[in-house]
Amino acid sequence: MAAKSVKFKNSDELFTAVGLSQEELLIANFRVAMCIEIGKKVGLLGWTQASLAERVGTSQANISRIVNRDIGNVSTDLLLRVLVVVGGKAKIDSSSIKHKKAG
Repeated sequence: MAAKSVKFKNSDELFTAVGLSQEELLIANFRVAMCIEIGKKVGLLGWTQASLAERVGTSQANISRIVNRDIGNVSTDLLLRVLVVVGGKAKIDSSSIKHKKAG
């Protein structure tokens, strides 16, 4: 029997379906937003993945993962370093998170 195909309207639906919390969802979306910004900046700068990797001090394979949004094994720290090197910007707004009271 073939597996049933499921389509999601957006990343929020996908991440919610796999059971991410609001905080995890926010972080996942921010990581993807950084990848999108990095991809745009790399294109505008005309840099190769190899030249960007050299500037950042990482491998070309890691840059390829970032540009292609295959970032499951890419640290947030590396994403931030690449974003800084390309002169990109990203914003995270956690005001929509409903914080639980301690105690």
